[in-house]
Amino acid sequence: MIIMKTKMTKYILSYTITILAAFAISTATYAEIKVSQSLAESKIAFEDTAHFEILVEWEGSQMAYRFNKPLSPYIDRLKIGKFSSSVSTNVVEGKEITLKKYSYALIPTSAGLGLIDSISIAYMQRHDSLPGFVVTEPMEILIANPTPKKIEEGFDYWLLYAFLVVVIIGIFSFLRIQKKKQSAAKPLTAKEQFLEDLSMAKSNAASDMKIFQTELYTALSKYIVTEHKVDVSTINNDNHVDELSKAGMSISKAEQISKWLQQAEIDKYAPITNAPGAVVRLESEIRTFFEMK
Repeated sequence: MIIMKTKMTKYILSYTITILAAFAISTATYAEIKVSQSLAESKIAFEDTAHFEILVEWEGSQMAYRFNKPLSPYIDRLKIGKFSSSVSTNVVEGKEITLKKYSYALIPTSAGLGLIDSISIAYMQRHDSLPGFVVTEPMEILIANPTPKKIEEGFDYWLLYAFLVVVIIGIFSFLRIQKKKQSAAKPLTAKEQFLEDLSMAKSNAASDMKIFQTELYTALSKYIVTEHKVDVSTINNDNHVDELSKAGMSISKAEQISKWLQQAEIDKYAPITNAPGAVVRLESEIRTFFEMK
């Protein structure tokens, strides 16, 4: 079994402090929360199932923290066949230790090197409602080529293949039409559209922070224009907070969004080197902030 463990550090990396200083302070407070992950196999046959597990551990009762968002792992060459979660508490050396477990059964979709990307797990302490998060390390698994199947004589597999293609195209077209109808019936709010744009920015950037920051700047600017009728491209950076607060945004929210805008504007032009998982963590921080507002 491959086991990799990570701990939240007491201080957030220097380049994220300028983006989310207040959030970093609250995160550092809960350094006792630990996260680990394990992958039962280092390589599997294409027809087999990989077993992936995430463990979140803390000292205290099950009610000490609230994990109110489902995990959304990015998995390449695999898909989730089965998922389960559980919480248990034991007393170890006189201390109450709680363990939250996420279990995944992963089914290969193609041969090659499968990737389980870093996963950000957001939580909130029930005592004072301050948020935090922990992040797993990426993991890899080698998937063998599928075993060739014998073709029975006299069966026209090309005809079956053509039939399946037609069915898939028909289903795809139907779903696309239904989605357009739903979109037309209920337009997205500015916040909902921003969260969709944020997901697209993460998908397009993968692990490239420059691409992510470029698309983040565009998404934030569009959100502010739609929600508050303020064009930030015409405002000096020092005046962001004043103009946004005049437009009805709270000062705390305006200050945070201004920090993201300014950092994104710097990163999209300047050469940067980002640590593994940096895009995942930043996207998670921004999403958590908007979902809570």
